[in-house]
Amino acid sequence: MTTIYPFRPSPTGPFTFQPTLDGVSYVATITWSVFGNRWMFNLNSAGGELIVSRALVGSPEGTDIVDISWEHGRVTVTTETPHRLAVLGTFPLTIQGVTPETYNGVKTCFILSPTEFWYDAPEYPGDVTSYGNVHAQVNLVWGYFNESTLVFNSPAQQFEVVP
Repeated sequence: MTTIYPFRPSPTGPFTFQPTLDGVSYVATITWSVFGNRWMFNLNSAGGELIVSRALVGSPEGTDIVDISWEHGRVTVTTETPHRLAVLGTFPLTIQGVTPETYNGVKTCFILSPTEFWYDAPEYPGDVTSYGNVHAQVNLVWGYFNESTLVFNSPAQQFEVVP
C-alpha cells in the first residue's frame, strides 16, 4: 500500500512529514538550500540521528504500456511512447496497474529499443487483461532500507512511500 504525502512547501519553515520505512517511523524534512539553489531531502530517526541528506530528485512521469508478452522465462514489454532509457542498458523500472498483479513491481529490466524492454520471470505470470504503465522512479532512500521505497513524484508534487 502506498502512502502519499503532498509536497506543500512553506516560506516560513521546512516541509516535514513522518514516513514509515521498513516498519519504523522517521522524520523527513525538505529544506531550501540557498547555496545549492535547490530543495534538499533530509531523513532523521525519531531520535534525531541523520540517516541520509541529499538533493531532492524527482521521478519523471511514466509511460503507458501497450503490450506485454511472456516467453521462455522472459516478459517483454512495449510502451506507447519512447521511455528515454539507454538502449542495451539495465535499469530498475516500476511497473504498475497491470492485471494480473504478478507483472507489477520493481523489475530489473534490459532495454531492447526506445519502446521495448524485458525482464526475467521464470514462472508464467498469467494472461494480461489490462495494461498499466512503467516508471523509472528515483528511490531517495535506496541502499538504506530493505523493503521500503520513498520517491518524489515530480508531476504530482507528492512523496510516495511503499510500504
